[in-house]
Amino acid sequence: MVMTPRTKVLLLVMLGLMVFAIGYAGIFPAYSEMQQRSTELKERRDENQQYLNKLAARAKADAERHSLESQIKALRNSVPKQPELELVMLDIERMCHDCDVDLIGVEDMDPDTLARLQSEHKTKTNDANNIFKPITALAPSLPFGPKNDKKGTENNEQPTFKQLTKQVYLTGDYEGFLKVMRKMESYQRVIGMNNILIAVPSKDAKDPSSVKAERLKIKQPIMSFLLSIYYLP
Repeated sequence: MVMTPRTKVLLLVMLGLMVFAIGYAGIFPAYSEMQQRSTELKERRDENQQYLNKLAARAKADAERHSLESQIKALRNSVPKQPELELVMLDIERMCHDCDVDLIGVEDMDPDTLARLQSEHKTKTNDANNIFKPITALAPSLPFGPKNDKKGTENNEQPTFKQLTKQVYLTGDYEGFLKVMRKMESYQRVIGMNNILIAVPSKDAKDPSSVKAERLKIKQPIMSFLLSIYYLP
C-alpha cells in the first residue's frame, strides 16, 4: 500500500499528539505537585514570619517590663522606710559646698507654725509654683500609691508617705541658690521644697530669714525653705 503525502502528514500529527499526551500525562502531576509544594512553602514562610513577629513583640514587652520594674525598684529605693535625716543633711551640705553656698541652719518647726506656713503656701500658689511637684501628685501612678476605695474618698485623701519637715537656711548668692536647687531636683531621694524665701539682712525686717541673718551677722543674702523628707509608712 502506497501512502500519500497527506496520509504521512496525518500519521505524523497523530504520532505527535500521542507523544504529547504521554508526556503531558507524566509531567502534569509533577507540575501540579510542585505548585502545591510551592504554595505550602509560602504559607509556612508567612506563618514563620508571624511567629517571629510575635516573638519580637514579646521580647520588646519583656524588655519594657524589666525596665519598668527597674524604675519602680529605683523609686522604691529613693523612698526609704526611715527619714535618714543625717544622710540627707550630709548630701545637702555637699551640694551647697559644690555650689559655693553655705548651709547655716537646720531647725525644727513648731507644729502650729508649720501648719500655718504650709496652708498659706498652698493658698498662694495653689500647688503650681512649687520648685518640686508635691509627692501626692506622683502617688496615684505608683504601685505602692493609694488605691481607689469604692466605699468613700476618705482613704484617698490620706497621705501616701510619711514626711519629716525641717526649716533650712542657706547663705550665698542668687546664682549659687539656683545651682543648689537644680542639684536637689536630681537628688536620688524623694524630697520636697516649699515656702522658699530669699532675703537680705535687715534690722527692720520681721521674716525669719532676715532676723537670722542679722543675728548671725551675715552680709550675704540668705535663703530659707521648708524641706520635706519623705519616707514609707
